[in-house]
Amino acid sequence: MDLKLEIECVREQNYKVYGVRKVWHQLRRDGFDVARCTVAWRHCQVDHGVPSG
Repeated sequence: MDLKLEIECVREQNYKVYGVRKVWHQLRRDGFDVARCTVAWRHCQVDHGVPSG
C-alpha cells in the first residue's frame, strides 16, 4: 500500500492528533520499515495537500 495512504489512515484512526513521531511509531508497529524523515516529508504533504511526484 502507498505510504501516503497509510499515513492518512493512521491519522484518521487517531482523530488527526498524531504527529510525525507517533505516526512513525505506529507504522513501524504495523510492519512498515520506513525512516522517520520520510514519514515527516509525507506527513507534511498529507497536511498541506501537496501532490506527490
